Amino acid sequence: MSTVSVSKGVFAFKRQHGLSSDKSCKKRRPSAKVKSTVPNWPGDDESTSPLQEENYLKCWDSVSQTLQGLEKNIHETVFRELVEFVSNQTLRCGKQFNEDSLDDGSIPAAVLVMGVNMPDSSMVLSSLDHLLKKNNVASHVVSLNSRNCGTLRQCITHLADQLINGSSSAAEEESCDDSSYSSSSSSSDEEDDLAEEKTTPKKSKSHSGTVKRSCLNMNVLEAWYKEQKQESPGSDDGKIVVMVEDVESFPTSVLEDFIQVVSTHLVPLVLVLCVATSAAALHARLSQPILARLSLTSFRAQPSHSYLATLVQEVLMDGAVSSMRLGGRALRLLLDMFLYHHFSVKIFIQGLKYCMLEHFLSTPASVICCPAEDRRRVLNSLTAAQLNDIRKLPSFRSYTDKLPIIDQVPLLIDDKHFKDWVVTQLQVLDDHHHNLVRVLRLLHPFASTTPHAPLGRQLWSLLALSLNGQLVEGMGDVLNHLSSVPRDQLISPLPLAILALCGATHPTCLWWLVPLRKVELLDELLNMDDLDKTTTPDSPPSSGGAAPLLPSDRFKLKEKLQEMAKKKQAKPSKFAVVRSKVVEIIDCLVKEFCVVPSTLALHEAVYFDDAGVVSSGLMGKHRAAINKALTNPAAYLHCECCKDSKDWNSPSLPDLSIVYRLHLECGRLINLYDWLQAFCACVQVRKNNLIEVKNNAPEDTDEDVNKNTPKKRKNAAVKKSQENDDGVTPQLQARFVQAVSELQLLGFVKTSRRKTDHVARLTWGGY
Repeated sequence: MSTVSVSKGVFAFKRQHGLSSDKSCKKRRPSAKVKSTVPNWPGDDESTSPLQEENYLKCWDSVSQTLQGLEKNIHETVFRELVEFVSNQTLRCGKQFNEDSLDDGSIPAAVLVMGVNMPDSSMVLSSLDHLLKKNNVASHVVSLNSRNCGTLRQCITHLADQLINGSSSAAEEESCDDSSYSSSSSSSDEEDDLAEEKTTPKKSKSHSGTVKRSCLNMNVLEAWYKEQKQESPGSDDGKIVVMVEDVESFPTSVLEDFIQVVSTHLVPLVLVLCVATSAAALHARLSQPILARLSLTSFRAQPSHSYLATLVQEVLMDGAVSSMRLGGRALRLLLDMFLYHHFSVKIFIQGLKYCMLEHFLSTPASVICCPAEDRRRVLNSLTAAQLNDIRKLPSFRSYTDKLPIIDQVPLLIDDKHFKDWVVTQLQVLDDHHHNLVRVLRLLHPFASTTPHAPLGRQLWSLLALSLNGQLVEGMGDVLNHLSSVPRDQLISPLPLAILALCGATHPTCLWWLVPLRKVELLDELLNMDDLDKTTTPDSPPSSGGAAPLLPSDRFKLKEKLQEMAKKKQAKPSKFAVVRSKVVEIIDCLVKEFCVVPSTLALHEAVYFDDAGVVSSGLMGKHRAAINKALTNPAAYLHCECCKDSKDWNSPSLPDLSIVYRLHLECGRLINLYDWLQAFCACVQVRKNNLIEVKNNAPEDTDEDVNKNTPKKRKNAAVKKSQENDDGVTPQLQARFVQAVSELQLLGFVKTSRRKTDHVARLTWGGY
């Protein structure tokens, strides 16, 4: 299509329905057979980068599939309840609101308690949207958020726009923009999407065009709904689900007016109100007349910490899911960020993906971080130089230093023997992780019930402590508590501990499992008495012929009590014997298997433990970044003229950098006049350097000489006459004032009340 216009411009034409180009513009689904690659992966075919990329893709695909299953399972209960709630609603919400009978015009509303993890709300709502459409429970699903609904007009416009014009909701946009863990579309997802497209009714031809947003209101929406019902009668019950993402962030007046307006029109809506704290927050915000127009039903989603606990158990602790594992410091950093910063599982997953990318990109030995069935194939494809890169690992050097020279030579010279040893050592790492997880699951029921929980109440706390080598040191309080617990508190966690140890493969674990699994042990714990029948602590035995002790004989009484205590300890009860045996088993298992992985050879190939890189990549340090940018602009500008920006005399140094460097040399108060003089001196030095560079340049041509006109010489004379005695021109003063204003905007200086011609320094020693 051509356009005739007087002015030049860019014109966008919307594709019309019915054109032949529509078929070619349809979105093609990627084939499952096509191998997905990571764009801009560094390296070439001669290095190990293709193998590292292949390992990363396999590892992340396995993790993403597990995470998708976890997401469905963790919210399965609340989603099923919400689907039943929406499907059981009738069209009574479409009647006119009657003041005499409030129940006739009430709108069904589900109060979904999401928790304070707002980044995860959009992900949960997008999953709920997909499930409602898949089950054909509602004809349309709309999402509203406080960012786009500051007024009542905006709420109605966004509601009608998504229904009539079919614009995507905010939840769908966010899920498409930052998808949490989707790498390549699987065949099962493609089949579900194709089935959904077949079952979804097509848009009518009468409403193929769009309606202007300025014309959208509830009357237009009501007329559109009536026309939809006439075109497809009996297709579904015509319910429309409106999901309000963040109720607490909505203005109260806007939310009340929206509910009041919606309840007076013949549009059947089912509201899903997402609340962060509790359902009581909604009652506190809305007035009683507005609450009377809602038929509220509360639902509660799973909290973030339970979702994270399941994720850690199924992804980080299961060696069959991920070939790469997190070290103690990296895991502790991600957990601290979750607990003290965002409380979002979605951001935790993004941090896990960042660690995985960093491991496969920065560690050359990650080429052997692959599933067990692919290790032999990968090792056979490596060259001698690439095998030497694995030999350069610090853990391999410390391992060979402990061996005799006879055993060192084959590992250093014979590549075949070295490959066999690498396969064996990687299997040792897998067995160590497997047994470690079993022991931690055995210890968790006992450690979580200890008073004050010195080792934490979650399984991820035990995992982080064991990877950092702090678990054995903190076992004292747990063992002391177990040594004095009554029979009931020992019996309840014992079946869970036995179940956790059943999957172990190490002979030591199996050897310790035998006494724990004995039927006689549980029978003794269930049937024995806590107190020994032969002794009565209330009436200690006394010698028949001895005279009674007088109150004044304190020393003799003390000796007598000590003898009685020794006799009691010499003959412990049956329960004390069984309890001490259980404590001994737990202590021996923890000391033997809770070994830090960094003490094992080739741990760098499997474990990622660089917490500094993760902290710099995921936790922004604004002050350090601003200081680096102002001190060394070349670190961010990356231009040729800023290579020498560390030098004060660099001609390309920005004015803000000069003012910032000068202010670092000052004290608490900075004199503006002295600051200006120093700034002008630096600028003059830069100007002189620039003149020298021009003088050293080739001679000017005739055209350049002609540019030196009398008018230009006159302007130079005027500028020179405007200079003060100190050499400060109005241009330099304006540049200085602008730089100081920018520095004040960044928060480095502020005006001082003590002296009008001074400014106070705020950072790095100033106050």
